[in-house]
Amino acid sequence: MGQLAARRPGPRFRATGTSATYVIQDVDGQEAQLRGGASPSSKGEQRGVEPPERWGHLRRGEAAEPVPSARGAWNLFYPAFAAAVRGTQPTPVDLQGTPPSHCGSQRRP
Repeated sequence: MGQLAARRPGPRFRATGTSATYVIQDVDGQEAQLRGGASPSSKGEQRGVEPPERWGHLRRGEAAEPVPSARGAWNLFYPAFAAAVRGTQPTPVDLQGTPPSHCGSQRRP
């Protein structure tokens, strides 16, 4: 007989390394915008921009510092991913997590 597991309370995403952990409490804000009826064109320059209260935090022991989120661009990422699956261009994110220029994502200062 199988088991069903309820979602546990806590962060939505967590990546743990040897000296720190990066934690994001909720899903990408673009998801909430789309569910609320917004489209990439309706958000203009604010499309994919996360406000500071939604930024992830880098935790080292008891200390935590906010890390500005990279501007999201799902409308560019998924076509780039599909092209990578077809073998017509490289993957949109390399092993170091840096988006290539054809993906459209840019880190914010």
